[in-house]
Amino acid sequence: MVIASLSQAQQHAPKVKIGEKIKTSGGFSLSDIIGSDESGFYTVQKSNSPFGRVDKVVFEYYNNRLELVKENKVELSYDGNALAYEFTVELKEKLYVFMSYKNSKSKTNYLFAASFNKETLSVSNDLMKVGEISYEGGSVGKLFSGSDIEDYESYRGAYIGEFNYDYSVDSSLIAIYYAMPNDLGEDKRFGVHVLNDNMETLWEKTDQLPYSDKLVDVKDFEVDNQGNFHLLTMVFDGKRKEKSKKESNYKFEMFSYTAKGEKLSRNDLTAGGKFITEMNFEVNKDLELVCAGYYANKSGFHRKADGFWMNANHTNLYEISGYYYQRINAETGEVLMENLTEFSMDFITENMSDKELRKTMRKNSKGKDVGMKIFELRELVLTEDGGVILLGEQYDSWLKTKTSQGGSTTTYMKYFYGEILAIKIDNQGNETWRHKVGKWQEGTRYDMSSFAHVYTNGSLYLFFNDTDLNEDYTDNNELYSCVWGGKHGCTMSVNIDTNGDMHSRKAIIYYDKHKAFVIPTKAKQFGKEMIMVAERGGKQLLIRLNI
Repeated sequence: MVIASLSQAQQHAPKVKIGEKIKTSGGFSLSDIIGSDESGFYTVQKSNSPFGRVDKVVFEYYNNRLELVKENKVELSYDGNALAYEFTVELKEKLYVFMSYKNSKSKTNYLFAASFNKETLSVSNDLMKVGEISYEGGSVGKLFSGSDIEDYESYRGAYIGEFNYDYSVDSSLIAIYYAMPNDLGEDKRFGVHVLNDNMETLWEKTDQLPYSDKLVDVKDFEVDNQGNFHLLTMVFDGKRKEKSKKESNYKFEMFSYTAKGEKLSRNDLTAGGKFITEMNFEVNKDLELVCAGYYANKSGFHRKADGFWMNANHTNLYEISGYYYQRINAETGEVLMENLTEFSMDFITENMSDKELRKTMRKNSKGKDVGMKIFELRELVLTEDGGVILLGEQYDSWLKTKTSQGGSTTTYMKYFYGEILAIKIDNQGNETWRHKVGKWQEGTRYDMSSFAHVYTNGSLYLFFNDTDLNEDYTDNNELYSCVWGGKHGCTMSVNIDTNGDMHSRKAIIYYDKHKAFVIPTKAKQFGKEMIMVAERGGKQLLIRLNI
């Protein structure tokens, strides 16, 4: 096992190509990178509508030199009715555009799919209905997740349901998941539709979870290469609101639909009696569920659900004590492999300030549990050897209020994105390497915070906005806060190689020179390349990283 802070060897830095500013129509901005071929890649621009439902989009094609080759502005409609753009997916090199239509008369939200012509950048008029959601009557859903819904009647009918998707590892299948509105206290309803790469139905189903919508959150879902569908839920015990500090107030439960949705298996997911703080899963090539995340030792650990968007006080107040890994038979629930690893005191205190270190050591000397604060699991990355990489990050957010000289107040959100935690585990559950990557991003631009990653040929690359003063950073010297502009602002690259060695940090884009910051949430990997969207003076541009 490798637990190291930094190798002084220079990493093989990616080659960087920076394009010109993206041409946009009024109110439009690049929303997503939707697909690629040998000569270039496809993007979509959406209008910046405050209401979210967009019926006009611009599809574009760029060559590998980041030059715009062609574009097409499309008004999405059918039979005179405007359709709202939802998302575009790529299956076996074919692109499909998904659109929704809200029928206010019948109070039904429909989802349609249509093929995309790569030559003309146009959307077929031959639409296929994929799903529908009735929102007649009372409607409670994601809008109210985590709130007490005390003013439920004021929001009756506000939630019309929503659609999301996942595609299989081999890109041959797609599962459309649709969250349905519920009456207050009704068991949570949802639908799933599994289709192949020709948009032919394999199976579809609507179902209810055996829990009130108030007491269950859907955390994630996956479809495997055989069309089986797995739904990970967090189920709260009695009330979401914190009441007791003697035991955990929730559990994780997996619902697995096999045999074209005809067979259902339910499995409670545990970690050796530990309190699970973060969990996610992937389906490996053997159709096993690979579950991993963090746990806490503290017996008083208690968690609140994710709050209504204005309830911005961060609720992840726990300290993680270690991580766990499981491989599970999806049908039987049998745990095939399990490993729980507690973090050492040296690892917990790595990168801590002197003040925080003294406080932690005093706490430990009194026999109290200590751990690492506010880490959230960002992603599980399956590796070619059958293992998995856990990528986590420190995160916090809070409301700030500013008072002007005239006495008026402005309230806004502030965000903190801190250290990255990367852990690689092999297919037998053994840790291969583990690293903390120090960073400190604080401000109001959440879209420019966090990080993007590329995993290729056994090497992991991490990219994030930073200051070049941190190029020589180790856990023995000071970590500077990210500079959003100016002389020292940059985009940093960190590489963890096939041996698990983390190489010295390398600034690859300098704000002083390129006048650009990347937007990590708008990045997509294609093989050994990553296409990223960046911002320069309020305008967007494209960046290609060749690993």
